[in-house]
Amino acid sequence: MTGEISYALGVTDQDLWIAVGEQLLLRRNKLGLKPFDIDKAGGPNYTTVTAIERGEVGRVSSVTKYAEVMGLSVVAVLRTVLAADRALSPEAQEVVSKFERTTVAGRTALLSTAQALPEEQTQSPTREAPLEPSHVTQGRRAAGTEAQKRPRGK
Repeated sequence: MTGEISYALGVTDQDLWIAVGEQLLLRRNKLGLKPFDIDKAGGPNYTTVTAIERGEVGRVSSVTKYAEVMGLSVVAVLRTVLAADRALSPEAQEVVSKFERTTVAGRTALLSTAQALPEEQTQSPTREAPLEPSHVTQGRRAAGTEAQKRPRGK
């Protein structure tokens, strides 16, 4: 045995921390934050943030701080990485975790909120003509009006 722990999904320690770093990087980019922003918000410093994103964890407490600054728990991030078959984002994992730990009233509230959310609009499979900017169509209408005013054949 080499001393590396292998998880049920065949993930090594290094694979796990690289995947954790990638998830945190994705979240940071989605929020439009820079590593320096994480530092300013009370998370780990710039050097530590970039090291975590490369899979060089160092201390788990640093990963925890980094995740918390972005509104995630490190447990949600780990669940996302280890539960590849469920394919939930860290945000969705956080909701699932809250759902599992809350009261019946809390679960009812979460379900009501989820049902009230608007569905993402998908484009229809039929292809429509692209819309033209209004200044183009207005120019065409004006040109058509001028053509109608002119007598024909002159």
